[in-house]
Amino acid sequence: MQNKNTLTIKHANGGETTYQLIEGSKDMPIAYHYSTDSEVINALERARKNRTRVRIYLGNTATGEAWNEEHDIFGYIGLSKGSQAYYPILVYNTNSFGGGSLLDHCIIKIKESNGGKILYQNKNFIQPLIEVRESTTEGYTHSVYIDNQIYSNHKTEKQAITLQKRLS
Repeated sequence: MQNKNTLTIKHANGGETTYQLIEGSKDMPIAYHYSTDSEVINALERARKNRTRVRIYLGNTATGEAWNEEHDIFGYIGLSKGSQAYYPILVYNTNSFGGGSLLDHCIIKIKESNGGKILYQNKNFIQPLIEVRESTTEGYTHSVYIDNQIYSNHKTEKQAITLQKRLS
């Protein structure tokens, strides 16, 4: 699947990934995974151009179920230069020189990281119920439950609440 608006990369393991190309601001296009929804691309591009710090929610785009990721979910949208295109990355802060690859085709929600405006939300998005409860596990005072399933144990209530806020 190669035309002027796509780029297919063949990997050393025999697999391949196809990207849709959008106009870049420099000498190369920007490559988003081929299955990334255009609304996600528009929201990421607005956040990148406006230097908006975001919180990314990853999950199953068909069901809207969140993966409840804890790491590499806050930052600014940046670009990493490849040989044929730029690729979206998540840069922790404005002074960072690099960041992790963005699973843009797995994004189910994007919101401003200050807890503000929702920039994109998948039509099937399911907000998980995240609760802090007293722990029943020896050595821990509190636990975090997601949809009534234990997710983690914590030595203090403050630690559990911090994680609850991070996941929400």
